[in-house]
Amino acid sequence: EVVEVFAERFESNSSGAVTVTVRDAAGNEASDTIQITVSAGTTDPGTDPEPAPEPEGLGGGAIAGIVIGAVVVVAAIVVAVVLVKRKNSKGE
Repeated sequence: EVVEVFAERFESNSSGAVTVTVRDAAGNEASDTIQITVSAGTTDPGTDPEPAPEPEGLGGGAIAGIVIGAVVVVAAIVVAVVLVKRKNSKGE
């Protein structure tokens, strides 16, 4: 026999307990409390979690470091050339 019931209320608390109150077509009510536990990082028992993809290439911080280093090297070469030219022009 199939009996239709209608959910009247769902009440939960911070510990994960849920109280469900149902009512049938005749107006009879019943309540039951169930405990729901959710753990971080759990998956369905029949499935394996997919591994995170490996990052490819250089990250943004590495690229920024290379660019800044290259700018410093070029600036040092320019300063050295300017100093050598000044010294040579004074010596003539």
